[in-house]
Amino acid sequence: MKHYYSLLLTIASLCCVNLSYSRVLPHKTVASSPQHASKHIEIATFEKADHCVSYLYHVDKRTKRLVYKIYCDDGSAITDLGSYKRSSKSLRIYEIYNASADSYLYVIYDVSTDKGYLTRTSSMEATLLKSSINLSEPSLSVKMRGTNRVVKIKLKRVF
Repeated sequence: MKHYYSLLLTIASLCCVNLSYSRVLPHKTVASSPQHASKHIEIATFEKADHCVSYLYHVDKRTKRLVYKIYCDDGSAITDLGSYKRSSKSLRIYEIYNASADSYLYVIYDVSTDKGYLTRTSSMEATLLKSSINLSEPSLSVKMRGTNRVVKIKLKRVF
């Protein structure tokens, strides 16, 4: 019986030590618009002594929905590339880099309609052409410029 108490005490102390090394890295949140100030995208990165995880959330008044999760120990990251205005649309673009696969994908957040779109994974090092973003329903797509070519990539609506 004594061994069970000492084992329980050891496990409890290890949990406390592990939790004490956990920290959250601050990221800014982006409100969708003045009338939808409670809706926004949020990036959260949690670092512990043995691993790191980044999350991209879509936050509504009542819910916080996970859009993407990536382990960032290997240099993977979620980056806010900033805003882009096109006619009546205001867009925010997020880049997700997966270092283990050396690939990129992008989340495009339409601030005015509060909808989010995800590109498929691209293994080429390419630049997203912001002016080519097409969010009309039948042909959701975006073009990316690589070193030698321009590729059209379909978008998938995620929220």
